Amino acid sequence: MYKCLECGHIFEPGEEAKWTEKHGFTDGRYEHFTGCPLCKSAYDETVPCKECLGAFLSDELFPGGICRECLIKKITIESTKSYVLWADVEKDFYFEVFMNSQVRKYSPRLLQIVKDAFDEYAKSHPIEALTICKSYIAMDDEGLTDFAEFLEKKQ
Repeated sequence: MYKCLECGHIFEPGEEAKWTEKHGFTDGRYEHFTGCPLCKSAYDETVPCKECLGAFLSDELFPGGICRECLIKKITIESTKSYVLWADVEKDFYFEVFMNSQVRKYSPRLLQIVKDAFDEYAKSHPIEALTICKSYIAMDDEGLTDFAEFLEKKQ
């Protein structure tokens, strides 16, 4: 499969547009071109997502060969808790995101209290807790890349 770099159209080999142009050649030669069948722009070969098998450019996939949509589906409350521990960002997630607080110093006991509070919140408000998890991890491509690397190493 191919994907247009301009319009995003996905098409199969053999469907590309073909044309010739005479570019300043004085001897009657023509230059041959191929492009997207819709807009005639440049295209590149796609790679399938390892989860949904959708066609993506290689730079659209995250570590482990997974697309953004499939990666976001892997964000759960439990995977987020494991990820923030693995990535050493528990303070950021539990204090700054969940509690909406800035904490400079904290004891392990205080962190455990906040983690327990998150667990209780997740039990009584699972949809809202999952939304917090997804917004934290998927806030930017860097977060998603780190999460994808975590999932890849965990397997």
